[in-house]
Amino acid sequence: MHRRPSMSLLSAPLLFWAALASAEVTGSPAPNQLYGHITSNRTLTFASPGPNYEIIGDLTIDPGVTLTVERGVLLTPTPYSDFLASGTDRGRVELNVFGTLLISAGPGASRIGFGTPATWVGVNVASGGVLSLSNSELLGAVVGARIATGGTANLSQVLIYAVRQGLEISTGATARLAGTSLVGPGIGQGTVGIVAYAPIFNADSLSPSPNRVEGFHIGVQVVAPNVTVVRTISSHCGYGFVSDADASVFSYCTAYESEYAGIRTQNHFTRLYNSIVSGGTPIENTPQSSSMYCNYTVAWGANGAFDPFAGSATGAQCASYDPFLNPPLTLHPASFFTNYSVSGGQIGAYGPGPVGPTPILAASVVDAVGSGGFARIRWFSESRGSSKAGIFRRTEDGDWQPLTVLYPDGQGYVTLEDRDVEPGARYGYGVGVQRDSRVGIEGEVWVTVEAPISGLSLTAIEPNPATTSWGVAFMSPEAADSRVEVVDLGGRLVRSVGLGSLGVGRQTVSVSAQGLSPGVYWIRVTQGGRSALAKAVKTN
Repeated sequence: MHRRPSMSLLSAPLLFWAALASAEVTGSPAPNQLYGHITSNRTLTFASPGPNYEIIGDLTIDPGVTLTVERGVLLTPTPYSDFLASGTDRGRVELNVFGTLLISAGPGASRIGFGTPATWVGVNVASGGVLSLSNSELLGAVVGARIATGGTANLSQVLIYAVRQGLEISTGATARLAGTSLVGPGIGQGTVGIVAYAPIFNADSLSPSPNRVEGFHIGVQVVAPNVTVVRTISSHCGYGFVSDADASVFSYCTAYESEYAGIRTQNHFTRLYNSIVSGGTPIENTPQSSSMYCNYTVAWGANGAFDPFAGSATGAQCASYDPFLNPPLTLHPASFFTNYSVSGGQIGAYGPGPVGPTPILAASVVDAVGSGGFARIRWFSESRGSSKAGIFRRTEDGDWQPLTVLYPDGQGYVTLEDRDVEPGARYGYGVGVQRDSRVGIEGEVWVTVEAPISGLSLTAIEPNPATTSWGVAFMSPEAADSRVEVVDLGGRLVRSVGLGSLGVGRQTVSVSAQGLSPGVYWIRVTQGGRSALAKAVKTN
């Protein structure tokens, strides 16, 4: 039987906080050396005396105090040395957050740590403390960050590596992660990417980026009941996900290249929603009495065989073969962001789980264009109540792949604007719809993407000459306020039509010629600081 890894530094969080040194030492032997207490708001600047700062002894951010680290600053603990000889480890540096440690988003790499593994203890966030890191690195610690009860971690696009354990999220802590990657030293016993006593939330609910865990004995380990893990990818770990507590939930999770099992559960009831699991044994239940409920989930066994559970006891609703994910199992980038599959002929993995909006009933193409360097398609859907549409895309020589999930507007229209395209390429688009216990593509349409427009151009004036009105066609390079003007040969503005923001691409408007004297005029289209001119003739 596999047991949860034990580490002395992880086993006694209460003893940790009780043992913190409270030596009232503030300051630094040199401008770039830090230890003791940060007692008032402070910013570690890149210019002066930065950008390299050294932590030579345990550093504590006091309650109510914010330590801000500017973009590009490197904050380096002294390897295997604690100037104060304090804390839980008197030989290594600890960074204790009772206030706020902040690295905001922006250009320039920011880093906390030392490149050699386990040279310092790591970041300890106490109750009331906040760790807020964006676009930065945390490395070389025994534990990258430990979030105590009442503490908060907001991590966006953070890389945590060269650690024995990436994150420990205590009961009652808040962890919001988006695009956070944790890289371990390998699958040797005792290394864990994330230990979760509390749920892992995604920091960006509108455009969620998955979190990734790689190179640990256990990718994500749930050790408290009723914990949910969302949008997390585990790769090249011994076990992708481990549930050591009852009622664990894994939603929109992917486990692949797992040495032993994609997911392991012991003596508990575990739920898998909208997930993709593969490995030598994709799902390992020990003992067989463990219960596994799989909804809209694909599991793939060894040697490419479709052997989801390898004889394990499972719940009543389990994974079914996915017609869009043909053998051998290929985990393309779309799988990581929009996991999907079918169960019992039902479309899955669109929305927050089985209680979310239902798939639309049918879809038909209304219009489609491929101009300005992007493709825009609009469908009309047969929908009832709260519904959703799974959008698929293919190239001329490729298979259908899931692209995104869209929701019909109040009139039943579903609109896609796809900017991840190559100019000159041809793409097929469609909506996944259930029909007769199968999933098929409806509303299929092919779009050739024109190259982006480089500038404003007036392409046609028809009719010309005109008696009552001109039809003016022009190419708009951006979605900006536009105007069509009629100017006589003396340079006088005789007519002006405001168009507002029409968007990118070919635009056609009608300009009245009535009331103008017969003769030659300039038609001028303006947009921002650009303008385009062409001659037009007015006749009786």
